[in-house]
This record gives sequence, structure tokens and C-alpha cells, in this order.
Amino acid sequence: MHTITVVFLPAPAGLTIAQERLLNSAQKIFVQTMRHPVADLLKDMRIEAVSMDDLFEASEDFDALNRAIAGRLCGQGGCAYIATGSIQSRQLPAIQKAAQEHQFRVRVLPYLRAGEIAFAERERAVTISAHDLPEQIDPEWNYVVEEIDTRIAAGEVKLFLSEFFPDEWAVTLASIGSDGMYALREIVLCDLDRQTAYDATTILYIP
Repeated sequence: MHTITVVFLPAPAGLTIAQERLLNSAQKIFVQTMRHPVADLLKDMRIEAVSMDDLFEASEDFDALNRAIAGRLCGQGGCAYIATGSIQSRQLPAIQKAAQEHQFRVRVLPYLRAGEIAFAERERAVTISAHDLPEQIDPEWNYVVEEIDTRIAAGEVKLFLSEFFPDEWAVTLASIGSDGMYALREIVLCDLDRQTAYDATTILYIP
């Protein structure tokens, strides 16, 4: 039975020993996007990976994209797939569905979430995606919002969080810099969509 092994890798610093061993031994490797700091890590490791960027550009919506990615993985047979972003809610189920139809197995290696890497010294937090916000949250909990990749996404997250937290609530924003490490900056919630830049690695910690 062929196996598709999913490697969640939101940041270069999150690479685990098990993930490194798998990537160094896999015969075929795919990566969600090369427009991410993880691409530099793969280059340093001398690992060749096929990007899904062409499917992103050709797909009319995210459902079509997820089906196309699942189809490409299943068409290869046994392979590794590096997920640089949050795929748990939609893309991973699409991959699992396609794999079941092909009688493949899907294995997810243990991994570190982006928030665990960026905010290692903070209290544990519930992780949500800027592109899949829930209807409700409990303001008594800590949260990490991943994938605040545009000013529009930042505005949507700010509007959502303002229903539960004051405008001047202190939060921490982080993005991966040129050195491959997260750089943190303290801001207030109302300034979330007033930052100079956003990218796929931008995440927010709300205490």
C-alpha cells in the first residue's frame, strides 16, 4: 500500500528529527508553496521538491485547489508532502478522501505548530486560521491566529477579535525574517491592520 506522508512545517525552526529523516529518505517530495521561508531550508538541505504553486494559480477556488493537490499526490503514489500552511480543515480531508479512493494510506508526522515555535515562552494557546475563523471564541483562553497574510485578512481578524476583546488589548504579532526566525513585536489590537507588511508566516498571539 502506498503512503502519503504529510510533513507540517510552518517555519524552518520547526523541523523535527523525524521530519528531517523522512525528507532525507523520501524518493518524491512535494511542497505546498515555494513562496515561503521553508524553501530556503530545503535548498540548504539539498532537497528537491515539487511545488503546488502552479495548481494555486490555475484553480478557480480553494475546493478546486484542494482536489488538484490531492490528485497530484495520489497520482505519484508513495510520497511526502510538506504543508507550510494550515491544511487541517479542508485540504487534508480532501487528501484523505482521495487517498481512500486510491487505497492509499495517509500518515501525518508529529509536528510543531507555528504558535509553538514563535511564542515558545508564552502560555499554550488555541490555534485558529485567519482564513477559517470560528463563530465564537472564549476570551478567557489564549489564542494564536495563523496565516494573516494580507492587510485584508488582518482587517477581518481584527473585526472578529474586537467582538471579544477591547480595541486597546495588547497582542503580539510575529513574522519570519530573512534569518528564518520569528521576529516578535507588541501592538494593540486596533493596529492589527495598520502594519507595514504581512506574509504567509504572519501570526498573532492573543493572551
